[in-house]
Amino acid sequence: MPKSMQPKRLRHPSSGGYARGSETRQRIIDSAIELFGESGYESTSTRQIAKKAGVNPPALQYYFDNKEGLYIACTASLVEENQAWLQPFLARTLVKDSADTDTCIETLCQMLDSLLERILSKNATSGQRLFYARMRLGQGPGKTAEDFSNKLFGQLFSGAVKLVARICDSPMDDEMVQLRTLSLLGQVTTFHVLRHTLFPTLTETGSVTAEKKEMIKKCIREQSLTLMHSWRKASEKSSPH
Repeated sequence: MPKSMQPKRLRHPSSGGYARGSETRQRIIDSAIELFGESGYESTSTRQIAKKAGVNPPALQYYFDNKEGLYIACTASLVEENQAWLQPFLARTLVKDSADTDTCIETLCQMLDSLLERILSKNATSGQRLFYARMRLGQGPGKTAEDFSNKLFGQLFSGAVKLVARICDSPMDDEMVQLRTLSLLGQVTTFHVLRHTLFPTLTETGSVTAEKKEMIKKCIREQSLTLMHSWRKASEKSSPH
């Protein structure tokens, strides 16, 4: 993990001080994510976060030094939460060099299916989704947004771009390959940010119903297949015979 995203180590005062329990620390982080997501980094005060977390304002300094330290801890917490799911997910993109184009296309479809399942099933609050959206827009102090993007979205993008490059028979750093990859992933990430707007009636756990999930997956797969097959045909036409 980049140094800038490493959570601060707790101090150990010789006597007294705040309880060093992980539960209190995590409650502060969860509250901060909500408020940072809803209002942005600059507009959110440590006093507001402390009130929402049910702690005294000095507790934030004890655990995180300052607001920037807390923000870094928020991004580190989200990265850690997603890593267990992300690594086996990315392993699916490591197709063999001998794999044909159809295999690459199907692997990408399965990748999008898995990503949709994660997004539509996860009981994320509007504040958490907005926090992700703000990070993707580059908001936040210092290089936190860049580090966060590289750790999560960067890995997703790199895995997908390898497959799109194979389908297009083009280098990974080709600008069109990267734009096409963004177009595929963008279909899915829309449901992450706008889920409650698109689906005002959710299940009791905050997830989309199984019926609607399958409908969304079918729609995204149909669109993705149309795009990827058109890219392959364009590549075949431009290849010398």
